[in-house]
Amino acid sequence: MVSSNYRRRVTELRLLRSGLQMLETEIVYASTPLPEALRRVASRVAPDVGRFFGEAASLWERPDGDPGQAIWFEALSKYLRSSALMPEDAEVLKALGASLGVSDKVDQEKNLALAKKQLEEQEQIAEAERSRYERVWRTLGFLVGATIVLAMI
Repeated sequence: MVSSNYRRRVTELRLLRSGLQMLETEIVYASTPLPEALRRVASRVAPDVGRFFGEAASLWERPDGDPGQAIWFEALSKYLRSSALMPEDAEVLKALGASLGVSDKVDQEKNLALAKKQLEEQEQIAEAERSRYERVWRTLGFLVGATIVLAMI
C-alpha cells in the first residue's frame, strides 16, 4: 500500500497539472465563467481528480455566496481525504485557491501558471521519492508477509 501511494502521488500531481492547464485555457482563451470552466475540466480529466474540480464547480454555484477561497478549500479538503498528495502539494493548491476567481484574466493566467510550475516541481520530487522508496516498501511488505506465513507454520 505504501509503495502504491508513491506511484499514485506522481499520477495525481500530473493529472492536477493537466487539469489546471485545461482550466487556464477555459478561463483565459475561452472566457468561460469559473463554475462552468471547473465543470468542463471535471468532465475531461481522470475521475479521481475530476471529482475535485466537479465538487468545486458545484460548491461555486451554491446560493449561500461563500467566497471563492472558502469554496476551493472545502472542495480541496474533501479531495485530500482520499488523495495520495502530501501537505506540500496541498499548499500549492491552497495558494491558488486564495486568488482564484477574484482577479482578472491576466492575473488568473499568472496564478495558474505559477501553480502548474510548482506542481511540476512537486511531481519531480515525488518521482524521485517513488524511484527511491517504492522498491524498499515492496520488499519490506514481501518480507513481513513471508515472516507471518513462516510464523504460522
